[in-house]
Amino acid sequence: MEIIHGTAPDAMISLPAPTHVFIGGSSGNLKEIISLVLSKNPNARMVINSITLETISEVLDSINTMDLIEEETVSVSVSKSRKIGSYHLMTAFNPVYISVLRGSGLN
Repeated sequence: MEIIHGTAPDAMISLPAPTHVFIGGSSGNLKEIISLVLSKNPNARMVINSITLETISEVLDSINTMDLIEEETVSVSVSKSRKIGSYHLMTAFNPVYISVLRGSGLN
Protein backbone atom coordinates (compact mmCIF):
# COMPACT_ATOMS: atom_id res chain seq x y z
CA MET A 1 0.00 0.00 0.00
CA GLU A 2 1.24 3.47 -0.82
CA ILE A 3 -0.12 6.55 0.93
CA ILE A 4 -0.65 9.54 -1.34
CA HIS A 5 -0.78 12.84 0.53
CA GLY A 6 -3.10 15.50 -0.85
CA THR A 7 -6.73 16.30 -1.54
CA ALA A 8 -8.78 14.52 -4.17
CA PRO A 9 -9.23 14.94 -7.03
CA ASP A 10 -5.96 16.90 -7.47
CA ALA A 11 -3.85 14.24 -5.73
CA MET A 12 -5.32 11.56 -8.03
CA ILE A 13 -4.41 13.08 -11.38
CA SER A 14 -1.04 11.34 -11.80
CA LEU A 15 -2.24 7.97 -10.44
CA PRO A 16 -2.90 5.06 -12.82
CA ALA A 17 -6.44 4.10 -13.83
CA PRO A 18 -8.18 2.49 -10.85
CA THR A 19 -10.31 -0.64 -10.95
CA HIS A 20 -11.80 0.01 -7.48
CA VAL A 21 -12.09 3.22 -5.47
CA PHE A 22 -13.02 3.81 -1.83
CA ILE A 23 -14.26 7.33 -1.04
CA GLY A 24 -14.48 7.89 2.69
CA GLY A 25 -14.64 11.66 2.56
CA SER A 26 -14.81 14.03 -0.36
CA SER A 27 -14.43 17.49 1.21
CA GLY A 28 -17.20 18.70 -1.12
CA ASN A 29 -15.44 17.37 -4.25
CA LEU A 30 -17.48 14.20 -4.79
CA LYS A 31 -18.62 14.88 -8.37
CA GLU A 32 -15.12 15.94 -9.41
CA ILE A 33 -13.63 12.80 -7.85
CA ILE A 34 -16.17 10.54 -9.58
CA SER A 35 -15.61 12.33 -12.91
CA LEU A 36 -11.85 11.81 -12.70
CA VAL A 37 -12.27 8.15 -11.76
CA LEU A 38 -14.64 7.56 -14.70
CA SER A 39 -12.33 9.42 -17.11
CA LYS A 40 -9.51 7.04 -16.14
CA ASN A 41 -11.70 3.90 -16.11
CA PRO A 42 -15.37 4.08 -17.23
CA ASN A 43 -15.99 0.67 -15.61
CA ALA A 44 -14.48 1.48 -12.19
CA ARG A 45 -16.30 0.27 -9.11
CA MET A 46 -16.68 2.75 -6.25
CA VAL A 47 -17.65 2.44 -2.60
CA ILE A 48 -18.74 5.77 -1.14
CA ASN A 49 -19.36 6.35 2.58
CA SER A 50 -21.72 9.22 3.45
CA ILE A 51 -22.48 10.55 6.90
CA THR A 52 -24.39 13.69 5.93
CA LEU A 53 -27.66 14.09 4.06
CA GLU A 54 -25.93 16.47 1.67
CA THR A 55 -23.39 13.83 0.67
CA ILE A 56 -26.00 11.11 0.18
CA SER A 57 -27.91 13.62 -1.96
CA GLU A 58 -24.75 14.20 -4.04
CA VAL A 59 -24.35 10.44 -4.45
CA LEU A 60 -27.94 10.08 -5.68
CA ASP A 61 -27.56 13.05 -8.02
CA SER A 62 -24.31 11.59 -9.39
CA ILE A 63 -26.04 8.27 -10.07
CA ASN A 64 -28.69 10.08 -12.10
CA THR A 65 -26.37 12.39 -14.05
CA MET A 66 -23.04 10.59 -14.51
CA ASP A 67 -23.72 7.21 -16.16
CA LEU A 68 -23.37 5.29 -12.89
CA ILE A 69 -25.02 2.03 -11.98
CA GLU A 70 -26.06 1.69 -8.35
CA GLU A 71 -25.36 -1.82 -7.14
CA GLU A 72 -26.63 -1.10 -3.64
CA THR A 73 -26.88 1.44 -0.86
CA VAL A 74 -27.11 0.36 2.75
CA SER A 75 -27.42 2.23 6.02
CA VAL A 76 -25.35 0.97 8.93
CA SER A 77 -26.10 2.00 12.50
CA VAL A 78 -23.99 1.31 15.54
CA SER A 79 -24.84 1.57 19.22
CA LYS A 80 -22.46 1.27 22.13
CA SER A 81 -23.41 0.25 25.63
CA ARG A 82 -22.73 2.40 28.64
CA LYS A 83 -23.41 1.56 32.22
CA ILE A 84 -26.01 3.48 34.19
CA GLY A 85 -26.09 2.14 37.71
CA SER A 86 -26.64 -1.60 37.40
CA TYR A 87 -28.17 -1.24 33.91
CA HIS A 88 -26.69 -1.00 30.42
CA LEU A 89 -28.02 1.66 28.06
CA MET A 90 -27.37 1.46 24.32
CA THR A 91 -26.33 4.86 22.95
CA ALA A 92 -26.78 5.24 19.19
CA PHE A 93 -24.23 6.80 16.86
CA ASN A 94 -25.16 8.51 13.60
CA PRO A 95 -25.83 6.16 10.67
CA VAL A 96 -23.36 5.69 7.82
CA TYR A 97 -24.65 5.20 4.28
CA ILE A 98 -22.53 2.93 2.10
CA SER A 99 -23.16 3.10 -1.64
CA VAL A 100 -21.62 0.69 -4.12
CA LEU A 101 -21.57 2.13 -7.64
CA ARG A 102 -19.86 1.34 -10.90
CA GLY A 103 -19.38 3.13 -14.13
CA SER A 104 -21.56 2.03 -17.00
CA GLY A 105 -18.60 1.94 -19.38
CA LEU A 106 -20.21 4.60 -21.59
CA ASN A 107 -17.69 7.41 -20.99
